[in-house]
Amino acid sequence: MGVATKVFPDLGFEFKCMVSMAGDYSMIAGSRFNAETFVASGLKVWPYHFDVLPPGSAIEYGVRHSIEPQMAFQLPTPSYPAAQM
Repeated sequence: MGVATKVFPDLGFEFKCMVSMAGDYSMIAGSRFNAETFVASGLKVWPYHFDVLPPGSAIEYGVRHSIEPQMAFQLPTPSYPAAQM
């Protein structure tokens, strides 16, 4: 069961399919194109898929694109001051 199904269970299977296609188009296809272009140029490429939700994070926000270096290389997670309203 994917994140879309867990976060929006009432929206049905069609919503999950639409979200999956949109994610593939906007994220996966561009990354794959770039990797193939780099390999064709003789460069080495190591693609990866990171989907580990950090402790204390809400599933509704998904995995932030900036968290994988901290988790992969065991770096300290940056703390940001709370937003003042």
